[in-house]
Formats: sequence, structure tokens, C-alpha cells
Amino acid sequence: MRMNYGIVVALAALFPLATAHARAVALPTPTPTPTPTPVSAVKQSVATANPTPAATPTPLSTVKQSGAVVTAAPAPPKALQTTAPATNQKAPPGVSKTTAPAGVAPRPAPTPAFVSPSAGSAMVGNTPAYSPSQLDFGEVWDGDMTRKTLRLTTTAAGYVTVQIPKGPFRVAEFREMGAAQLPSKNNPANKSTANVVPIQPVKNRITYLDGQSGPFQWSMAPGVDIQIDIAFQPHFNLMSEIAGQKSATMKVTGPGPKLDWAFAVPLRGMFDGLKLTAQIVPDPRELYAVTGDPNTWIKVRVIGLDRSVTGTLRGEGTLPPGISVVPTQVTVPAKQTVAAVLPINYGTFPGDMVPRTIHLVFDDGSQKSTAQIQFTALPRSVQLDSGPRVDCGIAKAELTITLWAPDPVRSIDDHGQPTRVAQPHSTLLDFEFRGRNLDLIDRRRVWIDAEVDGVGIFADGFTLYEHDATETIVKKSNRLSASLDYEAWARLLGGQAQFGCQLSEQGSSPKVLNLKWAPGDLHVP
Repeated sequence: MRMNYGIVVALAALFPLATAHARAVALPTPTPTPTPTPVSAVKQSVATANPTPAATPTPLSTVKQSGAVVTAAPAPPKALQTTAPATNQKAPPGVSKTTAPAGVAPRPAPTPAFVSPSAGSAMVGNTPAYSPSQLDFGEVWDGDMTRKTLRLTTTAAGYVTVQIPKGPFRVAEFREMGAAQLPSKNNPANKSTANVVPIQPVKNRITYLDGQSGPFQWSMAPGVDIQIDIAFQPHFNLMSEIAGQKSATMKVTGPGPKLDWAFAVPLRGMFDGLKLTAQIVPDPRELYAVTGDPNTWIKVRVIGLDRSVTGTLRGEGTLPPGISVVPTQVTVPAKQTVAAVLPINYGTFPGDMVPRTIHLVFDDGSQKSTAQIQFTALPRSVQLDSGPRVDCGIAKAELTITLWAPDPVRSIDDHGQPTRVAQPHSTLLDFEFRGRNLDLIDRRRVWIDAEVDGVGIFADGFTLYEHDATETIVKKSNRLSASLDYEAWARLLGGQAQFGCQLSEQGSSPKVLNLKWAPGDLHVP
């Protein structure tokens, strides 16, 4: 009897375990009908006795899951729900270790979605280093050509391609450069290597002719220095290529270690047109004048052609207010260049710092060549003001500076002949300091610096006595330590003023400079 009782207890313990396991395996493939077909105990026992590896369960839709939960079979006995497998125990094939709710098929662990790197992070270290960022070719006459060079270092193996729209700009030459080398020591001139510069030899060179079509494409290895010469070579055509400013955008593409790269380089040049007569080149191209100047002069190079020619240099069109160009006759021998002087008289003009154009011509009676310069009129004085400062160690400190324009670089003497001042004189300045010391015991000395865009204008100290509550006023004239010409004067007028101040030792400049800087006002009085 004891043996029979033990067999019954063992069978009773196994029967509910097999039933629960059979349900867990049979549910991953539910039928479309909302109410599941009951599974007999015989089939459950068969499924339990012969488990087959189940495929990865197909995730159920929300509707199917909700239907499965509603029609779920009774939960298994609590003893089986609370029995968790050990961490090192393997789950049956096709069954997840994660316990799923009753009636819901076990779901596989979700695979994290792939997130592609941003374009910005992918481009770091991808685009090659290149220079310059734009190519400016200056002025070119019909039949002439000028070159500029683009340099870059490849970042991956593949084809580097250059594309330029049809027009006056073209690819002139491609060069693959070798590794930099020091000059040979066998050369007696290279005995000392202190100032020897490494030489980068040309490993491969391809030259392209005017009118030659592409593709302009070269197969390169990574880390190779290449040079690409771009030519500006316009050809005058009354219908398609007349004189004037020309511009285009060159596109350069190639492979990178992560992505293909591309960058654009602006191209710009001035086409002066046909050489019908002697050509003129003014110097300087930018002319400055200060209100009150009587006159000046510029140098003009007149470049001859195949025949001698005599013509007149003069202004043409509408000139800036108060400006007149004195006509000057010039004779140019064949194939020679003459340096002519062109006087310019000044009347009354506004010193508004607005650039205006002066058009010049050389007229031989039948043909004309043209050029232009930029004229800017400047005010004769400018004022800098710190405003009242209370952070300088005294009750109040304020500095006002009036700067006067430098002397002109070019002028005309009493006989009408051009002269040139060897060096511009230093600029005059007037200043006024106002300060107040309310300390009845100690004498104070304040030091003040003034500058415009980093250029020092003023640096001096002022002593304010004790027992004197009245305002201290100091007025003086001085000169800048640095000399300015008209171009530097123009930059100063467009700059930003700032003032620095601090207390200082009596009778000297500060031993330790620790200025407190603040913006000031710069205006034309």
C-alpha cells in the first residue's frame, strides 16, 4: 500500500506541470478566430512528452493580444507560478526566460533601432584640407592669361574631380606632388642647413590647353598633396564675352574615409576687353583725401602697343563732388611703358567716408582705354570720449580726445609740379581731462589709456589733490607716437574706441598695469 500511494502522489504532481507547459508552447500560433479552440488533455500530454523547438514567435497585434487575454485559460496552480527557474537553468527550446502573462505568447527581446550618425559627425575629418577658399585673378586683357593655384591633400583613395562652368575660367594644369625633401648636401651652396627650405618635387604633371574639354578627373591615393592651376583667359566676343567683371563657382568633389566630399571655390576676375590703344594702369587704385586738401596727383602707367601713339589722360563721366582731373597729354613709343603723372584738383567735398568711383581714360582721338579708381573723402578730425567713469579709483574721471588728420602724402608745389612727402607727419591731438577726488586725506593719481582697434592713441596720468572737492580740468595738445598716412587714418575713423583706467603711483606710470577697460564713443565733431 505504501508503494501505490507514492506512485499516485508522483503522478498527481506531474499532471498539472505538463498541462501548463503544453499551453505555453501551443499559444504562439493562435487561430484568427477570437475564441481559441480548446486543446484536449491528450494533445497536451503529447506536446509535453515530445516538445519540438518552436520558431521565434510572431508578435501579436494589439487586437489579437487583447482577445487572447480575454479568452485565456485558467491560471496554473500558484505553486507553479511562484517557482522561478534558476539563473543558470536553460529554458526549453523556443520559450523565453521571461515569464509572459497567462494567455499571451512570449515575445522576443526587441532589437534596438539603428540610428545613423549625423551628417556633421560623419564629415569630421572627411573633407580634405584645401586653400585658398577663393581665387581672385585681378585684371586681364583680351589675349592675356593669369593663373591661380588650388592646393589640397586627399583623405581617401579614389577620383578627385573639378567642374567649372563654360566661360573664361578653365583648368590649366594638374600636379601630383611628392614627399618634401631637403636640398642635396653635395651642392656647395647648401653647406649650411640653417635656412634651407624643404623642396616638394612634382611627381606627376598634366597640362591642359585652352579650349580642351574634360573630364578633369584624377585617380589619387590617400594623403597625397595635389595642386590644380586655374586659368582666367577671357576672349572678347561682342555677343558672348564682353569686358567687365567675371565670376564663376568651381566645384571640387572626391572620396573621403566616411563619405564622398564636395566643396565650392568662388572664382573672380576683371576682363578689361580689347587692346585697341595704349592701356592705362593707375597707381594707387584707392585714393583718399581729407576735407580742405587743395589737390593731389596719381601715377598712371601707359602701356604701349605695336605702334607709337599720343593721347590724353583725363577723367570721364560723372566725377565725385568737388573733384576735377587735369587733362594731361602723353606720348607712348611702340612697345614701351610710360609713367605719367595725372594731377587732381579738389574743391569742396563732403568728408562722409563714402567710396566713390573716378573713371579715367586714355584717348588717342580714335580709340580709348579706360580704368577706374576708388575715391574716399575723410573728415579732418575725429573725437574720442570716455564718458564719466567712476571705476578708476576716484569719484569721477573723464577724457575727451580730438585727433587731427595727418599731412597728405602727395601734393603739388607752387610751380604745379608733383611732390611727395617722404614720411607722413605724426598726428596732432588735443585732449581734455576732467576728474574729481573726494578723498580729504589722500592724494590720488589716475592713469588712463585710450586705443582704437588695438592702436594706442593716448596714455598718461593725472594727479588729483586731497582737500580739493572741486573738479580738476587738464587741457593739452600732443602728438601720437606713431605716424599715420591717409589709409591708416581711414581705418582709424571706422574703428571702435575704448578707454582703460586705474590708480597709479605718484609721479609715474603704474608699476603693475591692471587697467579696467570700457567702450568709448568715436564720432566726427
